[in-house]
This record gives sequence, C-alpha cells and structure tokens, in this order.
Amino acid sequence: SSIVKYRTRTIRDEWKILYLKISSLKEKGEMQAKFIDDITKRGQVNIEKKRESIKQHMLEQQQLQESCVEVLAQIETLNAELEELKGAGDKLRKLGGMKGKIQQKITTLSKNHKFFNDNTSCPTCTQDIDETLRQTKLTELGAEAKTLKTGYQDLEKAIEDEEAREANFTEVSGNVLELNRKLTSNNTNIANINKNIGNLETEVESIRESIENQDEAKEQLS
Repeated sequence: SSIVKYRTRTIRDEWKILYLKISSLKEKGEMQAKFIDDITKRGQVNIEKKRESIKQHMLEQQQLQESCVEVLAQIETLNAELEELKGAGDKLRKLGGMKGKIQQKITTLSKNHKFFNDNTSCPTCTQDIDETLRQTKLTELGAEAKTLKTGYQDLEKAIEDEEAREANFTEVSGNVLELNRKLTSNNTNIANINKNIGNLETEVESIRESIENQDEAKEQLS
C-alpha cells in the first residue's frame, strides 16, 4: 500500500513538473509570438512612414522638374533677346570713333568760320580777302556746320540707344546666369532626391523581408 501511494505521489509530482514545463513553454511561445507581432507592427508602421516620405520626395521631385521646364523656357526667351542685343558694345565703340571725328570737323569749321567772319584781310600777309569769296565761304561753312550739327545730334541719339541696348544686354546676361544657377541647383536637388528615394526603397524592402522572416518564425512557434 505504501509503495502504491509512493508511486502515485511520484507520478503526480512528475505530472506537475511536466505541466509546469508545458505551461512554461506555452507562456514562452506566447511571449515570443507577442514579441514577433510587436516587431511586425513596428515594421509595418515604419514601412508606411518611409512610403509617405517617398511620396513627399517624389512630389518635391516633380515640382523641381516642372521648375526646370519653366527655367529652360525663360532661358530660351532671354537667349533670343541676347541674340538681338548682341554687338551693341562693338557698335557703341564704332559710334564713339565717329563722334570723335565729327567733333574734330566741327572744331575745324568753327575756326574757319571765325577766321572769315572776323577778318576782311589775311592776318599773315595783310592781303585783302575778296568780299564775295568771304561771304561765300561763310555761307558754305555755315551750311556745312548745320549739316554736321544735325548729324552730330543724330549720332548722339544713336549712341544713347546703343548704350541702352548694351545695358539691357548686361542685365539680360545676368538674368540668364542666375537662371542657369537655379537650373544647376534644381538638378543637384533632383539627384539627391533620387538617391534618397533609392535608399528609402532599399530600407522598405529590408523591413519587408524582416517581417516575412518573423512570420515564418511565428508559424514555427504554432
């Protein structure tokens, strides 16, 4: 009888130990499953965040590409303006040379006109100057001076116009340079965004693979 009781107690103790082990394993499995679920959820949340970031990057990239199209159109328009304004500096220098020559002629005419206007005889040889010749010279010199004056005024207007064209050329050239800088900056930003998108997509794929591995581990626990 005592042997039977001993065996019964032993079996009962063994069953308790086995039950505790089974309970411990079950609890451990549940904890591991919960841990896997938590990792999976965090991974999915992380994937959504990265996908949202990719979406924002792609939107920014599209805006930059649209900006590039606009900038290129502006550059094309300004380059057409520059083509029309080209050569203003060369023409301005040529007109400046012409102005100097006309000024010399005006100076010479003024001296000659003053000579015939102030003198009835030659100051050097004291010979009388024929009055008809003197009046003819004064008339001719006056007419030539009038023509030169009109030409000089027209030349000054032409120089003023070319100075405005040259200033416009400089301004438009500066605008083209600034737009090219903007285009370069946009292209650099687009390249950086492409790199960031690539990195995010790699991270998303890595997280997805990790989740798939966790799902397999969870199935093995089941």
